[in-house]
Amino acid sequence: LEIPKLEAVIELTPLVQSQIIVQKIEVPEATLVWAKTGSEKGTPQKKKEEKATTKTAKNQKIWIDSVAIDSLQCKIGKEKPYTFKINKITLKELSKFSFDIVYQEKTINVNGNFGSILDLATQRAELPINLTLVQDKASVKINGKIADLANLKKINLNINANVPNLSVFLKSWNVKGGKIPTSALTLKTSFDGDLDKAELGATTLTLGKSDLVFTTKGTLSKLKENPLAVLTGQLSLADGEAGKLWGIKPFDLETKINATKNAVSLNEMQLNAGRSDLKGTIQISWDKLPLLLKGKLESTYFDIYDILESSKTEGAVKTAENTKTRVFSTNKLPFDVLKQIDADVQLNVGHLKFSDEISDYAAVNSTVLIKNAELSMPAQIRIFGGTIQNQLKIQGKKQKITLKTEGANIQLDKMKRLNKDIQNSLLNFTLSLEATGESLHQLASVAQGNISAELTSGQIINKWFNTLPTTLNLLKGRTNSLTFSTQDQKTELLCGAVNLPVHNGIIVSQNQIALETNTLNFILNGRIDLKNETLNLTMIPSLSQTRGMANELLSAAQS
Repeated sequence: LEIPKLEAVIELTPLVQSQIIVQKIEVPEATLVWAKTGSEKGTPQKKKEEKATTKTAKNQKIWIDSVAIDSLQCKIGKEKPYTFKINKITLKELSKFSFDIVYQEKTINVNGNFGSILDLATQRAELPINLTLVQDKASVKINGKIADLANLKKINLNINANVPNLSVFLKSWNVKGGKIPTSALTLKTSFDGDLDKAELGATTLTLGKSDLVFTTKGTLSKLKENPLAVLTGQLSLADGEAGKLWGIKPFDLETKINATKNAVSLNEMQLNAGRSDLKGTIQISWDKLPLLLKGKLESTYFDIYDILESSKTEGAVKTAENTKTRVFSTNKLPFDVLKQIDADVQLNVGHLKFSDEISDYAAVNSTVLIKNAELSMPAQIRIFGGTIQNQLKIQGKKQKITLKTEGANIQLDKMKRLNKDIQNSLLNFTLSLEATGESLHQLASVAQGNISAELTSGQIINKWFNTLPTTLNLLKGRTNSLTFSTQDQKTELLCGAVNLPVHNGIIVSQNQIALETNTLNFILNGRIDLKNETLNLTMIPSLSQTRGMANELLSAAQS
């Protein structure tokens, strides 16, 4: 039977939740060959033989011996339909088939064998499955059987997938990204059960030889209605190409996974990376927007650089392009993310390490709350021997940030940059700011608020600072240059105070930064411009024993 042209509309209702409508199938040319049992495939029987066997027609079975179709033009869906071609279609005995699917100018070759359809129809035998899909050098192989085809039960399948080069494969499908490994990707798994309940066998997803390995197994159930998965899984990243591309150091993650079509929960989660650890539970629900994120995370010791590679560059050569580094970025902040997420996440870290620049660890207790595009993040931090109470609020719709931070009994000698200059000194401070803007630079440019601090007691052992009183006396003519000491000296710190208003990103000091010691006092006057990132301050020192003589020294001593 030769069909020069066929146009049809076919509606398919497969064993999935939604209906598939193939809007149009065009068959430019097709050849179908029918044959009877006992005849050679593709060889029509003679009319005499047909007449002779008419009496025993009840015992004869007729099936499609082979079908060959050059090409099908297909569209699926009514709104924004997917358009693709099916080329080089061959069908033998209703069970052996091969064809090419052409989609987005990519060709996927499909080969399959479902055993004997005839035996299945007459004897209700199990249906063997052997299916292979190949695109370029990537392939998926599925083999197994369905013992109860009518009810889709007693299904046993083995699945193997192989992508020789992940970067080349994804780029061929127009997936853009500069950090896609060129490593091979393999997947091995098995499915045993039915659409009500099945066991997912040992599943291994491997990138490279062992760069990234994900293993899991568990139970799948209610696949026809609300799919549910209960799995145990482990994810390991080794030192290899993937980690170096992504800037992630080796780690191991173990968890129990509960997943439905609307939510996933990672329970009994345990992360280990270097010396760092993290455990807890995270739940993500997406049945309705905004996405809901809930969880509780705890850590005994956590250093972000145990997971992420440091972005520092050693020995960077300064050029005209990189001599100016912005303090406040002009990149837009992701305020829109707050509109898409509701969250309630508790975070407790016993020892949090910020960076190598800070010698002390911080104990952090915090809760991240996001509701109606507003983030509230109260936190209590114990660091540098003192405590910091922090209140951060971000209003996503207004692009407004409010920050209030109060620190008490901060020991300055526990700060790495200050521990050689100051001993036994305590700092109390309050930072209160609010601003509106799309980027850090805009926020800083319009910031409003106040910065205040109080420095009490301690000793200053900075050589420059401790020789300054002698310098002033020398300029005055009262001190011999031989009185300069090369030994570390200590100046008693009596009091320090800062009280600075912030108005539209401008901080102005008019005798509002002051320090008093037993030998020297000084104030800082000037202007800090956050918008233009400039600072212009004048330090005015005076000796405690000058008793009004400081004005005579200003012209020589100010810097």
